[in-house]
Amino acid sequence: MPSRGEQADSDPRPDTGLGASLARADRAAFDHLHARLAGAVRSLYTRRGLSLGVAEELSQQAWAALWEALTAGRYEPQRSSPATYLYAIAHRIWLRYLRDRANSSAPEPAGEPLSADAEPAEASDLAAALHAVRSALEQPGGLSETDRTVLRLSAEGVSDRELGKRLGVAASSAHEARRGAFERLRRVLARQGIVSDSAERPGGGRQ
Repeated sequence: MPSRGEQADSDPRPDTGLGASLARADRAAFDHLHARLAGAVRSLYTRRGLSLGVAEELSQQAWAALWEALTAGRYEPQRSSPATYLYAIAHRIWLRYLRDRANSSAPEPAGEPLSADAEPAEASDLAAALHAVRSALEQPGGLSETDRTVLRLSAEGVSDRELGKRLGVAASSAHEARRGAFERLRRVLARQGIVSDSAERPGGGRQ
């Protein structure tokens, strides 16, 4: 495995060039991603109460799974950014860890009590969500231009009435457009493994 890196990814732009290199299983590109995100991936686990040793083990599993996916040609850069794809892998490994613990009688690791309901509002979780949503908004497929407009305006907190004015439709139609856009965004995120397929559908905004 590459040497440990601690710098979290804060680049707000899609990693199109890096993604193309990773899709070819370029080792230098993999090492570059590892240097940027090793610390952030590890913190996904330590912030859930796992000991540093367990967090490191799960992190190594995530990086190994990523490399396996790259060499098998399963990563498609046009569908998700490298960070989004990596976070999705790390999240699946976390869920597998929880399932394995539930089916075993192993003692609790050192640190805070482990819970499947651990609060997700940690910096690394927000970074993963940010990458996923940004990827869905900026990359083709899954969302229409109208969907992107509705989601961006929703992020600004506009009401259904104001949204309707921007779209040139009635407030009730704007409300349905908002619901539809959020549902399609949820489906995109579900395909990336960021949210569950059974996640509650987001509702509309203010009237």
